[in-house]
Order: sequence, then C-alpha cells, then structure tokens
Amino acid sequence: MKKIILSAFPMLLVPILSFSQVTKERDVVGSAGNHSSTASMEVSWTVGEVAINASENPNLIVSEGFQQGDDHGVGLNEETFSGEISVYPNPVDDELFYEIQTDQTLELTGGLFDAAGRKVLEIPRFTVEDQHKGQLDMRGLSPGKWVLKFYAPNEGTQQIFNVLKVE
Repeated sequence: MKKIILSAFPMLLVPILSFSQVTKERDVVGSAGNHSSTASMEVSWTVGEVAINASENPNLIVSEGFQQGDDHGVGLNEETFSGEISVYPNPVDDELFYEIQTDQTLELTGGLFDAAGRKVLEIPRFTVEDQHKGQLDMRGLSPGKWVLKFYAPNEGTQQIFNVLKVE
C-alpha cells in the first residue's frame, strides 16, 4: 500500500509544477482606473476598491480584489506588426477613430470585442500603403471596457487597444 501511495505522489506534483511558471499580464477591470509599469515598478489603481492584501514569494504574487490578469491572446504571435496606430478619443461616447501609419504595405483586419471575448463589430480586411483612417460607431454599445484588435493575417501579428465606452 505504501508503494502505491509513494509512486502516486510524484504524479500529483506534475500538475502543480507545470502551472508554476505561468505569467499573466495585469489588467485593470473597473469603472475607472489604470495600470502602469516601468522596469522596476508596477502600479495599479481603481476607483472604489477597498484596501486588499497580497501574498507573495519570489515566483508568485496572489492578490485579492477585482484586479485580475486578463488574457487577450487568440493564438497569434506576441509581436506587433510594423506600423503605428492611434486610437481616439479614449474614453469614447459615440465615434471611435483610428489612424494607421506604416512604411510598408500591410493587409489588416480587426474587430471590437466585449469583456467576454465576443466580437461585436468587425473591421473588414483593408490595405494600408502609407496611411489609413477609419472610425467605429459605438453609440449602440453599453458603457464599459471594450477591446479593439487589429490583425495582420499575413504576418500572424496583432495590436490590441483597451477602449473605455462612456455614456
């Protein structure tokens, strides 16, 4: 009986050890707040959150409260495509504008996603040869946090923007 228990014990450690190196980006989810980081420090704040406790060791930080990691990945490379995108105004109440500038020709597509990851607006495929301007009508959408993603399907890269919709 002891041999069975001792041989099963290492199998129980495999799931625990396999998740010990998971890193999630910090993302503020709330009616107002932000997250900033430098090479030596990270600061997150939200309006209305009471003081919370955090437990940490060199490899793990566990915090209470509603600030949690949020994974926006969809299986694409972490690299962003060549080009600069401006998204404004943010926060937005009715029309969201975007401008894309690049040195090379890009094939892009995109979409606006809700907090559950559902695509609510699609940006059809378009080509950027120097500069491209576009807009999204957000009047019919609920106030809250939205995610705007632009994809370069030929490169397998993306750029992601958090957008706050206000009334």
